[in-house]
Amino acid sequence: MVVIIKDAQSASNTKDWVHMTHYHICAVSGSSVVMSCSFTPPAGHTVTNVFWVINPKERVEPPDLYDNPSYTGRVQYYWDKNTNKNNCTLKLTGVKTTDSTEYKVRIIATGNTNKWLSHGVGLSVTGLTVLVSKPVVEGHEVKMNCSYTCKLKSNPTVIWRKDGKVLPPDQIKNSELLFTSVRKDDEGNYSCALKGHEEHPSKPRKLNVMFSPKNISVSLSPAGEIHEGSTVTLTCSSDANPSVENYTWFKLNESTPVGSGQQYSITNIRSEDGGQYYCVARNKYGAEKSSAVSITVTDLGARSPVLYVIAGVSVCGAAGLICVLVWRRYHKTNTQASKKEHDKDIHDQDVQCSNVDLLKSGQSRATGPPSAEDAGGAEDDGHYSNIQSTQTAGAQGDDVQYASVQPKRSRQTAGAVAVGTQGDDVHYASVQFKKAGAGSPDQPEGELSVIYSSVKTRA
Repeated sequence: MVVIIKDAQSASNTKDWVHMTHYHICAVSGSSVVMSCSFTPPAGHTVTNVFWVINPKERVEPPDLYDNPSYTGRVQYYWDKNTNKNNCTLKLTGVKTTDSTEYKVRIIATGNTNKWLSHGVGLSVTGLTVLVSKPVVEGHEVKMNCSYTCKLKSNPTVIWRKDGKVLPPDQIKNSELLFTSVRKDDEGNYSCALKGHEEHPSKPRKLNVMFSPKNISVSLSPAGEIHEGSTVTLTCSSDANPSVENYTWFKLNESTPVGSGQQYSITNIRSEDGGQYYCVARNKYGAEKSSAVSITVTDLGARSPVLYVIAGVSVCGAAGLICVLVWRRYHKTNTQASKKEHDKDIHDQDVQCSNVDLLKSGQSRATGPPSAEDAGGAEDDGHYSNIQSTQTAGAQGDDVQYASVQPKRSRQTAGAVAVGTQGDDVHYASVQFKKAGAGSPDQPEGELSVIYSSVKTRA
């Protein structure tokens, strides 16, 4: 098209010498826009500067777009007074929706006295938006559109992605993404982009599929055997979108609900409460019931006290038996030790003593020479002679017989014995210790029998 350049100072001086390719451009946000422009300056004028402006005001010199802070680094001019002096093209990169406005080219000739301002080129920057037909209910048909706010120069090809992965073309019809029977598995984040501008996609849009409750299950607490009088809690779980609005509990083969809510508790449970239970979950898109779960109540009845008594008696009996066994073992050990000691004492005492002559202290022997001990000893010395070991009739071991055992005193003390004490000096002769025989009627077997004979008292 041909754009008329007007004198900024006087609109009356005009000439058709600037050419624009498009007077309106629709661009996708983030893309680059090229505004093609060429001119042929009037005769006698040498162009010294070319730049672009936005929103010019009457009789106010508009600022160069290149110096605008909002466009820093995004403006590129093709004009060059030496090598490309007739090219007034503008290129904008990374356009934004805020860049949507009218753009004009400013041409200044020699002496800065001749200035021209072209007609404007409209720029519309659009973003891409994913639109979804509502509501999205499982099993229904769903369409997704890639929307933009201005008319592009052609019908571009739309590329669809789910969670960042490009979808196959057979699911796209007339730039629309089509689901003939949407499923829960189709949920995800979807975005669209235009071919040639794939690096500038739309913002992701989540596809939220609504569906009635599914995968319903019932859990029982506590698990295992349930005793009469205890408390049982049933919990209903499900997968639904939106969430389940209400839960209803039923007992199998009964039409009347027994409870409501996600949990159903039976306190002080009885045997008649046993049976099969199930729940029904419902939201705005439908309802579904779970499989039945069985509850078996153990009725202990009157047997329960008996069981406790039996258990207690068993424990006590076991403890008592252990105590008896320990006592018997201890008693048996002590008895055996005592018996051994007793037998040893009996064996030592089973002795026959004969011809034991005890002489009064201070009296010297009538016959025999005095020994060395009689001459100077200060203590009593026992003299033993004729010591023999013989076997006693009926005895189990050897009996030791002692004969002529005579204790004596020293000479120094022999004469000091008072006459009045002679009555206490008792001499025993022929003293015998014997074990009673088995045939003795008056004495138990095993006891010692002491026989005294020839008891003499000597003056």
